[in-house]
Amino acid sequence: MMHLVSPTLPTVLNRQSAVDLPGYDLFIVHDVPNVHVLPATIDLEKFKNALSDTLQMYPHAAGQMRCQDGRWSIELTNSCVPVDVSYARETTSSSILQGDWVIQEALASLVYDQPVDGDLINGTTPLVRFKLTFFMEETCIGITWNHALGDATVLFRFTHTLSQFYQNKAPEFAIPTFRKHVFPSPSEAIAAEYHSLTQQLNVYPIAELGSKYAEAIKGVESVQWRFTGEELRRLHAIISSSE
Repeated sequence: MMHLVSPTLPTVLNRQSAVDLPGYDLFIVHDVPNVHVLPATIDLEKFKNALSDTLQMYPHAAGQMRCQDGRWSIELTNSCVPVDVSYARETTSSSILQGDWVIQEALASLVYDQPVDGDLINGTTPLVRFKLTFFMEETCIGITWNHALGDATVLFRFTHTLSQFYQNKAPEFAIPTFRKHVFPSPSEAIAAEYHSLTQQLNVYPIAELGSKYAEAIKGVESVQWRFTGEELRRLHAIISSSE
């Protein structure tokens, strides 16, 4: 079942029409899926109200990405944010998740992916999407967060504020300023000197990105390490004792 949640009005940016996106905000423009598992059944209406109040403080999350004449921005449209709700009352989240590992391999069923027919740029695709899955005495909150909205710190503050509002508590973090630092463009001489060292910052046509990425990762292999809490404490103790 789909629910649509809009920001509480007026938002903290009610006098602005858009938030500019400088180049460094566009370096990674993709969705970041994450899932929070709560050992309880949350109240859906209370969650939606808390989300409305959170979007009032973070109204860019209810906006839409725009590009016009080379200027990138998030238009503050105060659009509805989708919250997809599903129920799996007869099972637990362990049927999908791999223990309590931070990095999971199979989150697709617990997050709301971007619609295949949606346009992110100059379209109506939401920049943040939620999926609530109610298991047996557990609730999984899946958040699909577009990186253009902010880095991991911004996402943490957004979700922390959402949690505070749900618990009828005041936010612990100040209202974001949304001010962006603008770095001057490098001179042609500087760009030429460092071109070979910063190829990941170059702009390529979409059709070339796949081959450029494949070329860049030649000889690179993925290595995954997993540590339990006890192993991390022992590792920390070993490193601390060697300093």
